[in-house]
Amino acid sequence: MQYFWLSIRYWLSQTLLKPFIKSTPLPTLNWDNLGKLSQESELCFIIDGFHAADRTAIEHTLQAASTVNKQRICFVYLPSSLDKKLSEKTLAHMASICSGKNIMLASVFWGRSANRSNGFFNTYFSQTYAPITILRRSITVLLKSRQVSCHISQTEYDNVNLDTLQQAREQLNDLRESVTGPDLSHKRTLLQAVIHSKEVTQCIDELVNTGEINREKAQKQAQKIYKEIAADYSYPAVRFFDVLLSVVWKKLYKGVEIHNFDEVTKIAQSHQIIYTPCHRSHIDYLLLSYTIYHQGLMPPHIAAGINLNLPVIGAVLRKAGAFFIRREFRGKKLYRAVLESYVNSMLEAGVPLEYFIEGGRSRTGLLLPARPGMLAMTVRSSIKPQKESPKKPIAIIPVYIGYEKLVESHSYINELYGSQKQKESISNLVAARKQLLLNYGKVYVNFSKPIYLDDIRKSASPVLSSQELTTYCVDALSQKIPVSINKAAIITPANLVATALLSSNRHALLKEQLKQQMRILQGICTINKALDISSAMSTEQSIEHCLNIDFIQTQEKNWGEIFLLDQKGKINATFLRNNTLHNFIVPSIIASVLIKHNRIHKKKIINTCRRLLPFIQSELYIDLGRTGLTTKVQQYLDLLTSKNLLTKDDEYYCTHSSESESYYQLSLLAGSSKAAIERFYIAAQCLLQAEDKHYTRNTLENNCIELAQQLALLHTFHAPDFFDKNLFRTFIKQLIQENIIIEDDHGLLSSKNRLKLSAELASQVLSKHAQRNIKQLAYRPS
Repeated sequence: MQYFWLSIRYWLSQTLLKPFIKSTPLPTLNWDNLGKLSQESELCFIIDGFHAADRTAIEHTLQAASTVNKQRICFVYLPSSLDKKLSEKTLAHMASICSGKNIMLASVFWGRSANRSNGFFNTYFSQTYAPITILRRSITVLLKSRQVSCHISQTEYDNVNLDTLQQAREQLNDLRESVTGPDLSHKRTLLQAVIHSKEVTQCIDELVNTGEINREKAQKQAQKIYKEIAADYSYPAVRFFDVLLSVVWKKLYKGVEIHNFDEVTKIAQSHQIIYTPCHRSHIDYLLLSYTIYHQGLMPPHIAAGINLNLPVIGAVLRKAGAFFIRREFRGKKLYRAVLESYVNSMLEAGVPLEYFIEGGRSRTGLLLPARPGMLAMTVRSSIKPQKESPKKPIAIIPVYIGYEKLVESHSYINELYGSQKQKESISNLVAARKQLLLNYGKVYVNFSKPIYLDDIRKSASPVLSSQELTTYCVDALSQKIPVSINKAAIITPANLVATALLSSNRHALLKEQLKQQMRILQGICTINKALDISSAMSTEQSIEHCLNIDFIQTQEKNWGEIFLLDQKGKINATFLRNNTLHNFIVPSIIASVLIKHNRIHKKKIINTCRRLLPFIQSELYIDLGRTGLTTKVQQYLDLLTSKNLLTKDDEYYCTHSSESESYYQLSLLAGSSKAAIERFYIAAQCLLQAEDKHYTRNTLENNCIELAQQLALLHTFHAPDFFDKNLFRTFIKQLIQENIIIEDDHGLLSSKNRLKLSAELASQVLSKHAQRNIKQLAYRPS
């Protein structure tokens, strides 16, 4: 009888609903595979509940997204109760329907909202975890018919029985949670859960016992801190941002390209997802949430700086999933306890999170050193004893976001030259509307392979304490995440053009020179297995694209067309070059060695790269083992030889005449590593000239910055990232870790013989002109 009424409802939905449905097939991976099936393929879809509208939506989407024959598909509907009482006749009927067919799981989401606390209308007529009446569902389907997403997932079921049906129910529940998020209707009680958590309770007890504050006041402060931090996720707000950002992206960008989201889709149901993107623009978190939403998963809750908690704007961002964190809370024990308890509650609830491990936006295009705060909270949450049900294992997804032009480029330039950072304000936001009139090219989002926290924990010694295990995991993640982000970097035409033009003395090249250097850089990308978008177009098209986005300038001369960078273009080009510099740094060092020596044995080239690489890695986050480096160096040498930039004489490599075009192309390649090697040489000379004096880290850092600024004046152009304090700070830390300089208990630095040897090594790469300028400035009378 129920199948008879289902047939009636199906006929009604086909008649009344089908003309109005607007559905999105998600995830793309599964629908693409489905589209490859032939017209003869037989499919059986298992869906949750006797919902005729769901079947109509699935058939409608199948018709638009694949070549599957509608006549060769069937459906099995899971009843609300799956237990031993399910009749054998019903089970046998289900098994006969699925027999000999490819079995799929399918879910339809009408509006995709799991939140039941956003006002009566949206609460009542939205996707919900609780059973609903036929009337309410009918109204929901009619109201949300333009906001439908259909999800399918393949199974490995050979047949259908009670166990496989129960497994299917669990998988469908996991899918629902990954798409709509966990049930957030309990968020009114979340405050009490956080305030009465073990971390917060212990902190309040300590404060009360020391007499700093009474318990009632401490609890009120904890509640106030919670309200300052907590998000207030609302599906209508997410829909609002979806519509708004769709318009903004069309105005700002020529397209948003998404790569490698398939892996995220595969693990979204089984793992707790944490996104850790690079941070180079305020656009990052908006773009990433928009991307994830359009790929069919729940947008993450985002750890945002408290500076973004502006009037009105802050409330809207909270509705979209932002929770706000103070930039500095050292010594604020109660604040730290509330924040950690809140983060732990989100992870226990299965809410996907997003945070930037760099802390702030990079002004140079290079990744900033990781800050341990949020990583440590994540690790501590994962190693806590499980409560009633086991928590999902944590998968961290590094994300590379690349822009061809930055919205904030003007303010970045001013900040790097010493201006104060502009505070975020509503007036600045209003002024930003002018940016909608400019052309910013394309944006690229690439999702790296997941990093599984359990794998890192298993690699640690089993005798470590909880604190030691946390430190071990945080240190490992602080290295793995930036390396993964850089491995996911996308090479665009703008990246290649920027790298080539900045390596020339006047930041200008003839057309053929630019095209030849781009081909060399593309060859390096092939060796590195980097995702090179530029390879899909000719060098001519790549250059034309850069002209169209006003990135480079062109001048026609009698001897040919010249491409060049103006002053603003040089700064933008520096940012773009730094995004992908890690791909070209080793071949650039090789080119520098060859330019300096003209003829050199392969072993000496490898040895020079090996000894310089630890200092380069501190700012570029590249991961090459001992054997990996040797193999890569050989591949780079073979490439340069095939491009006729070198000749090979047994195990020796030689350059062409210094007047030749090949030699000039090699010198262009060498230019990419110039700034990094010069920074190393500056730090070494500042310490070596100190003699019996002792520097603190701050003193050495300031002296290096001052020397770099003066050196920049001696060049026709030196980008302000050359004297960025973060780069010198990271580099000095690396020298200490490598035991090349020593820091005593009083924080004073002193050099070892290895520093002098390392400086001599750098001199084997640097030009005599650069060495002379640095030494003259470093050894100037004080």
